[in-house]
Amino acid sequence: MGQTAHTALGWSAGSRLEARPVPHPLPRAGRPGGAMRFVVACDGSAPSLRALRRALPLAQAAGAALDLVHVIEEPPVSPFVEWAGLDGDYVRGLLEVQAEKAREATLAVTQAAGVDAEFRVLRGRPVDELLNAAQDADLLVLGTHGYRGMDRMLLGSVAETLLRRAEAPLLVVP
Repeated sequence: MGQTAHTALGWSAGSRLEARPVPHPLPRAGRPGGAMRFVVACDGSAPSLRALRRALPLAQAAGAALDLVHVIEEPPVSPFVEWAGLDGDYVRGLLEVQAEKAREATLAVTQAAGVDAEFRVLRGRPVDELLNAAQDADLLVLGTHGYRGMDRMLLGSVAETLLRRAEAPLLVVP
């Protein structure tokens, strides 16, 4: 990892990324029966489906329950919605349709692997909702869209923010 990545992510986070090429989840202390729970962020995109495919064998090997989470951001795209002449209810409807498509794509992957999973739709800020969903998780898994430059400035990086704030172990799949 180069100097730019260390500057962007911070020395501690960058060092963790370099030092941990293969995840080794361990159950959190105090969990009854040692049952593990993995939370996977699933928006139906190619990166989120790659992350899910990476999480499946880990969950199977650990005997972990899979909690698949899709977050509908509210308020949706805020001032840009009205500026573009779109109705907020219309945009919310589109986001609900997107959530349903994400559910179908995600559950198709888990069913093909013969793995049971729970799919939940949450509403709010993606980072906050994923942090809440992963509070007692043994592993939080997400794909990254790899936004760079202006896209990253405008859209932010959920993965980078979670890397800094998540208390649960985090697996980010490029």
